[in-house]
Amino acid sequence: MENGQLIALTVIYAGAATVQGVVGFGFALISVPLVAVMYGPGAAVAMNAVVGTANCGYKAWLLRREIDRRAVLRFFAGTLVFVPVGVVVISVLDREPALAAIGTFVVAVAVGNLISRDRVHRAAARPVAFWGLAGASGVLSGAFAAPGPAAVPYFTARTPRPLTAKANLQLYFLLSAGPVVILHTIAGTVTPAALTRAVWYLPVVFAATWGGTKLSERLPADNLRRIIDGALLALGLWLLWDNLLAPHLLAPNLHIAHGAETRAALLQLTERTHV
Repeated sequence: MENGQLIALTVIYAGAATVQGVVGFGFALISVPLVAVMYGPGAAVAMNAVVGTANCGYKAWLLRREIDRRAVLRFFAGTLVFVPVGVVVISVLDREPALAAIGTFVVAVAVGNLISRDRVHRAAARPVAFWGLAGASGVLSGAFAAPGPAAVPYFTARTPRPLTAKANLQLYFLLSAGPVVILHTIAGTVTPAALTRAVWYLPVVFAATWGGTKLSERLPADNLRRIIDGALLALGLWLLWDNLLAPHLLAPNLHIAHGAETRAALLQLTERTHV
């Protein structure tokens, strides 16, 4: 791995782990789209399965006394039926459609959180919401290794104690990683190279998660969530432009140059290493 890529991935995973430490979710939402631009969607999901699972396992251990295991296992069982659907979707798509799908997903999550987070949480408290949110979480888990957008409203709405909701999410994220790794291995999107590449970032993830947890004791989490949602919205719109809109709105040769420039932005440090 080149030095520039090493630095870029360190920054991405450290930032995502810090956010996870503060608010209890968001690691995959931040890291998977950025890593997908560098290595492709399949590799990004595979790498997230390693570093994201380790991150959630560490957080679950820190909050182990708060976990409602029965509630977590019930929701997890409901999601298992839908994970293969997400795996099939991401496995058959080419690079640009897959990245555009990730962009759409990120925009939808950010807009929903910015406009109607409270309304979404109230709806999630209804019994009928169980299968809808479990199904959505399973599909998102299989496709993007990011079950949080559907799981977060469910657990936060149905758990009166915020710390318990945060702890439940960590255990659920940890459990949901297992089927994702197995099915993506069968589909051929998880490669030994991607898994080995991700292992090197575990110390960074642990340190950043610890730091984020300490930071959460000092910062208002609601304000930080707003900032995160705004950044996610910008990221999703950029992915949609680069992979869905530009091929139709720009001349083919201009889009090729545009795509090369945007992807080179994340690899700029690598290029400088060769100078």
